[in-house]
Amino acid sequence: MLVMSKVALCVLLLTGAGLFVRTLSNLSNLNPGFNPKQLLIFSVDASRSGYEEARLTGLYERIRLKLGEIPGVQAVTLSSTTLVANSMNNTSVYLPGEKYVVGKERSAYNMHVGSNFLSVMGIPLREGRDIGERDTASSARVAIVNEAFVKEFFGGRGAIGMQFTTATPGREKPEPPIEIVGVCGNAKYDSMKRETPAT
Repeated sequence: MLVMSKVALCVLLLTGAGLFVRTLSNLSNLNPGFNPKQLLIFSVDASRSGYEEARLTGLYERIRLKLGEIPGVQAVTLSSTTLVANSMNNTSVYLPGEKYVVGKERSAYNMHVGSNFLSVMGIPLREGRDIGERDTASSARVAIVNEAFVKEFFGGRGAIGMQFTTATPGREKPEPPIEIVGVCGNAKYDSMKRETPAT
């Protein structure tokens, strides 16, 4: 009886290991939409140490510059959300002429990114430009949207130069308009297994 139990346990463990290996193999064959080779992605949350607003932004910029000085590092960028790390941030999106009605929102995923985000991540730029050094908190509000966003909100039509507004759920008024300056390829956002959302 003991031998049968051990055999059954071994079969169960081998089956589980086989399924795990197959899952890893399937995930490695998926295209994330960015270039994962020689790429290091990590998270830092300095807000837990009391940094806020301008101090927080300044700290992240200093970290970016210091990392860029490390021998062998080719480029460094920032983002408010770590890709394929099961974290996400979304917001309500309104096109010009659409009425802002709480509870009737269409939403898209979003992230705030640093300069040259697309080129550092290896996400293909389809039209327009990448985020640059001139795009700051005090400059005109601009965005790069992915192809899924263009399909969902513009029916696949050209989006460069178009504007939209965002709103945090529950707020009474939307934010100031944002101009689309670039369209990029679809890249996985929170999970390798999910379809790429409008971002």
